[in-house]
Amino acid sequence: MKASHRHVQPRQGRLQLSKKALEMEGIVASVDEGLCSGCRICESLCAYGAIEMKGKDGETVAHVIEALCKGCGVCGAACPTKAINLGHFTTEEIHAQVRAIIKEMEAAAA
Repeated sequence: MKASHRHVQPRQGRLQLSKKALEMEGIVASVDEGLCSGCRICESLCAYGAIEMKGKDGETVAHVIEALCKGCGVCGAACPTKAINLGHFTTEEIHAQVRAIIKEMEAAAA
């Protein structure tokens, strides 16, 4: 995702970003089958029907139907074993990137 910002205005504890341009890649969830417990939480929460359960080595694991996945992240946020990530980033990496962007924008606004 690439965004260029014209200005940043802190307001009531929030940053409001004004975007000149925003480009997004198609991001879909992926499942680490070794971590998946087969609990079906992701399947039950997916509003797009993009998660199905499949048998693998005698175990049932989540599988993402990429054509249906919108990359919303609900499944990854709900996964108790952290088996689901979006794109090539882990949840922790995304949180670190968001914190870094906020810190940079706050410094620019000061």
